[in-house]
Amino acid sequence: MFSMDEKRYQELAEKWLQGTISPEEKQAFTEWYRLKGKDMPQNVPEEFVSDEAAHQYRIWQKIQAQITPVVPINTRKRRLSYAAALFILITGGSLFLFLQQRSHAPILTAKTTAPVIAPGKNGAVLTLANGQQLVLDSLHNGVIATQQGAKVLLQNGQLTYDPTGETTDVAYNMIATPRGRQFQVTLPDGTKAWLNAASSIRYPTVFHTPERSVQITGEVYFEVAQNEKQPFSILINEDTKIEVLGTHFNVNAYADEKTVKTTLLEGAVKVSLHAANLVLKPGQQAQTLPNGLIKLLPNVDTEEAIAWKNGLFQLNSADVPAIMRQLSRWYDVEITYEDGIPNGHISGKVPRDMNLSEVLKVLELSGLHFKITGKNITVLK
Repeated sequence: MFSMDEKRYQELAEKWLQGTISPEEKQAFTEWYRLKGKDMPQNVPEEFVSDEAAHQYRIWQKIQAQITPVVPINTRKRRLSYAAALFILITGGSLFLFLQQRSHAPILTAKTTAPVIAPGKNGAVLTLANGQQLVLDSLHNGVIATQQGAKVLLQNGQLTYDPTGETTDVAYNMIATPRGRQFQVTLPDGTKAWLNAASSIRYPTVFHTPERSVQITGEVYFEVAQNEKQPFSILINEDTKIEVLGTHFNVNAYADEKTVKTTLLEGAVKVSLHAANLVLKPGQQAQTLPNGLIKLLPNVDTEEAIAWKNGLFQLNSADVPAIMRQLSRWYDVEITYEDGIPNGHISGKVPRDMNLSEVLKVLELSGLHFKITGKNITVLK
């Protein structure tokens, strides 16, 4: 339920997008926006969005050009000003941008003449028990291998295992996604796993042992098949263990991140690090720290944790390095900083199916600037 203020804001935004707003209403919208901007960030109703992303981007440029800034930004220091907050709203694949008071229109240095760097796609490399490697995005549907106790099937970009029951020998497969790829696999027990870019999962072709155990790197979302008699566990870096019965959760364990984050959506999991352990409830996140402790975040945004699986970059007050690490993995590019790392945080949502140059143009509305040289992205202050 919107407040009266939000309803009025919604009506004026829709009129502006439709080109039916009067000069008086435009002035009212502008004044409201400046006043509310002092209290940013805030949620802007998704109902404002009503057209495709490119059209909304052009509309925003027109709106921005007509909203005169009140507080100038110190361009001499050329630092990020997150009194100027970026808002990216998405409905049905569209997006609309709001940027609080800026001293000038952004300079879009990620020019359209730069090389087109496409977004990532489905694909992975499967390593069989004998060491043979299969590039899955180059194969057709059907049985692609036979392993001890199971047939390996590829169907529409997803891997599944069909147990044959012919052996009790334990053999291991591993799926790895390079940067710029993601993939889904259904394990022999029916557990589903989604791999983000630069991730891997190692698992047996048949779960014969008392515990169903897998190893992962990178980021993986799990929907674990329930089997109370055979618990499911995940080993990370040989020191972090996650134990579950049947549940939905996401694990972010990239080597270049400071913590391993386990976010629970449904069920219950126990996270262990050396002698420390913690049982999570839905909506909670465990962060294993380098000092051997486990930090509990009791109420997190679970949608942010699995946004990658749902085709989004979701930024909740994310700093610049965290954002650029995500882009580096998904677009398979290297990131460098010209004059140190910019300060500030960005909030918003951006579709992962956009070309990199389009994403950078969106980010430049926050005050960031970029230079694209081949597969290297330089962040400018």
